[in-house]
Amino acid sequence: MNEKIVASDTGPFISLERLDDGFNFFKKVYKEVIIPQGVYEELLKKEKACF
Repeated sequence: MNEKIVASDTGPFISLERLDDGFNFFKKVYKEVIIPQGVYEELLKKEKACF
C-alpha cells in the first residue's frame, strides 16, 4: 500500500499534528509526500509561532 504519492495543502498536516503519532499516518499510507514550497513555508511559520 506504500506506493501512492500525494501533494497536499496545509490542512491535513495541521489536522494530523494534533493527533498523537499523527504524522506517521503518512508513512504508513504513502511512499512519498510531495509538499509544495508555499505549503512548506506556511508550516514553518506556524511551527515558529507555536514556540
